Order: sequence, then C-alpha cells, then structure tokens
Amino acid sequence: MKFRKIASILLAFVLIMALAFTSSPSLMYAYAEESSETQQDADTNKTEETESESPDNESEEASSEETEEEEEEIDPDAMDEETLNKLKAKLEKNKQKLEDLSEQHEKELDLQKTLLEDVKDTQALLDEYIDQVERLDEEISAKEAEIATKETDLNERKALFKERLRAMYISGNTTQLEVILSATDFGDFLARTELVQSVSEHDNNLMDELMDSITSIEEAKAQLKSDLDTATAKKSEMEKEKESLQKKIMDSQEAMTAISSQADHIKDQLAADSQREA
Repeated sequence: MKFRKIASILLAFVLIMALAFTSSPSLMYAYAEESSETQQDADTNKTEETESESPDNESEEASSEETEEEEEEIDPDAMDEETLNKLKAKLEKNKQKLEDLSEQHEKELDLQKTLLEDVKDTQALLDEYIDQVERLDEEISAKEAEIATKETDLNERKALFKERLRAMYISGNTTQLEVILSATDFGDFLARTELVQSVSEHDNNLMDELMDSITSIEEAKAQLKSDLDTATAKKSEMEKEKESLQKKIMDSQEAMTAISSQADHIKDQLAADSQREA
C-alpha cells in the first residue's frame, strides 16, 4: 500500500516535469545555452592553457630556427674545400722539407766520402812517418853504438899514448936515443931516426883520425836526432789530423742520423695527410 503511494508520487512528479518542459521552450533554451556556455568556458580554458604553453614552444622553435640559420652559415662544402687546401699546402710543405732533408743527406754522404778519403791519405802519411821514425830510431841506435865503439878505441889509444909518454918522460928519451945510437952505419942511423919519427907521427895521426871519426859520428847522430824530431812532430801532427777527421766523420754520422729521423717523421706526416686527403 505504501509502495503504491510512493510510485504514484514519482509518476506525478515525472508528469509535472514533462509538462513543464513542453510548455516552456525558453527554459529548454536557457538550459541548452547554459550547457553551451559551459562548453565554451571549457574550450576557452583549454585555449588559454594552449596559449600559455605556446611562448615556450615559440621560443624553442625560434632557437631551432636560429641554430638552423647558424648551421646554414657554416657551409660544409666550403669548409671541406678549405681543409683540403690546407692539407694540400701542408703536404707540399712537408714534401719540400723532405726534399731539403734528402739534399742534406746527400751532402753529408759526399762529405763523409771526402773525409774518408782524407783519413785514408792521412793514414798513409802517418804510416810513412811511423816507418821513418822507426828507421831513424834504428839508425840513431846504430850511430850511438858506433860512437861507443870509437870512443872505446880512442880511450884505449889515449891510454897507450899516455903510457908511452910517461915512459919516455921517465927514461928521458933514452930509449929513442939508444935506438938511434945502436945504428951500425949512417944509413942505418937515418933509417932508425925515420922509424922513430914515423912511430910518433903514426900515433899522432891515429889519434887525429879517431877524433875526426868521433866528431863525424857525433854530427851524423845529431842530424839523425834532428830528423827524428821532425819525423816525430809530423807523426804527432798526422795523428791529430786523423783524430780530427774521425771526429768529423762521427759528427757527420750523427747529423745523418738526425736527418733520417726528421725524414721518417715527415714521411709519417705525409702518409697521414695523404690518407686524410683521400
């Protein structure tokens, strides 16, 4: 019973509402207009939100456009051509350096050949002076031995001569007088006198010869020593010259090593630049 009453009330309410909408079109229009305004407000809010976000988008787009403009200002083709020209110039420069180093290397080789020839000639002269020094040393030694022999002979003869003089002084020339007086005749007397004089002269001549011989040997020895000094000085000079030439050869070899190192470095650069150019 109670349920039916509630159902009747609801049905009446529905009928009243239906009649109200049917009888009042303005009310329906107002409701529709209110719905439209609500939709417009939503659209407006959405548009405002879109507009509020648009400045950032516009900024990003502007930045992108500026970047594109900057990228357009740097012409890749032009940059590649400029780089290629630089590489070509560098290649030519390195090639020229390599040619210069090659010329220096050839000059050092020629210098070494000349120095080696000089060393060869110097060594030949040095060998000659070494032989000369050795020969002079031997000759001086021989002369010294000869002088020693002559001096010994001279000293012995001097000793005998002094002994004879001493004996003659003690005897008072009795011996020579006896020799002369013992002659059997005048002819024998002359012969004995001549013999005594001859012995005395022989002793004197022998002494003079020995002295002359010693003097001559001393002079020869002095000349040999002078020649030896000259040869020794030449030998020292040639040794210094040889050392100087050998040092020049070593310096030239070091220079060639440095040139080869520079050339290898430039060759590596040329190879790398050639690959980049390719």
